Amino acid sequence: MSIKAREISSFERHVAKAKTLYNDYSTIPSDGRLVSMPKSERQNLILGLNLLFLLSQNRMAEFHTELELIPLEMHTTIFIKHPVRLEQYLMEGSFNKVVAAQREVPADSYHFFMDILIETVRDEIADCCERAYPQLFLKDAQSMLMCSSAAQLESYINARDPERVWSMQSGKVVFNSPEFDSSSQVPSEQLIVRTLEYAKELERIV
Repeated sequence: MSIKAREISSFERHVAKAKTLYNDYSTIPSDGRLVSMPKSERQNLILGLNLLFLLSQNRMAEFHTELELIPLEMHTTIFIKHPVRLEQYLMEGSFNKVVAAQREVPADSYHFFMDILIETVRDEIADCCERAYPQLFLKDAQSMLMCSSAAQLESYINARDPERVWSMQSGKVVFNSPEFDSSSQVPSEQLIVRTLEYAKELERIV
């Protein structure tokens, strides 16, 4: 219900209550002995949604903590495997796989947090772009920011950049960010050559 109402704080609050039932009341006293409570049919779904919620908020430390608390036998369920696979894609930088995963959600309720996750990832990429490049061709910016069309890219830029730090000129997106200083660019070619030399030396040693 919280997801249908698009109330994130309510969702987080209710999950905390549900986890208490899953963990602290898995057994209850009855007639002087402990009786096991039957597992909730929605437990895997709720815990998987919580993992996806943490991913969408970029709360990676909490994600791994929650994952450790989930019994190993539950890790094989599609509800848990889906957010775990997404976290692996994020760590690899395989953002195209994150986008593709939108079509493979284990339940409709996952779409809400998937949409938020895509926006979170897009914002992270945008932050990197404006610090790493003075400008990008529109097609490259569209691809990097996972926009399906030029119109979507323009809409994203307008929503993200009300102060018009970014601009679209002659088929390019120009980052007029004061943080970018062309004189302090990383000497990438030198670093690549040096890294390859280190790799060759390591191979000889091994």
